[in-house]
Amino acid sequence: MKNEISLHFLNLFILFLFLNFIFIFILFTRIYDEILDILFQLSLDNFEEVFKNRFNEETSCVDYESPDVGLATITMVVDESEQQITIPLDEDVKNILYSEKKGKSTLK
Repeated sequence: MKNEISLHFLNLFILFLFLNFIFIFILFTRIYDEILDILFQLSLDNFEEVFKNRFNEETSCVDYESPDVGLATITMVVDESEQQITIPLDEDVKNILYSEKKGKSTLK
């Protein structure tokens, strides 16, 4: 009889530990998700500022329009390095570089 009672309490204790583990796991998962949401929002808020500081008009588009030649010098990222290239300035290029989301062309 004593063994049955102690076995019963042992089972209840194991169940209690298991339920506590599940509760703590769910709690930490929610806290982790909240932290990720906050960090993600912070990174979105700072992205524009960081992007503008890194790629301002001086570095992203140098000598954009040469009226006599009709060429544009732009900066491209190739293999994780910046390369300045010269492209012909015509309507097809402006249409290719047009962003509907931003409502403007990369080339001004």
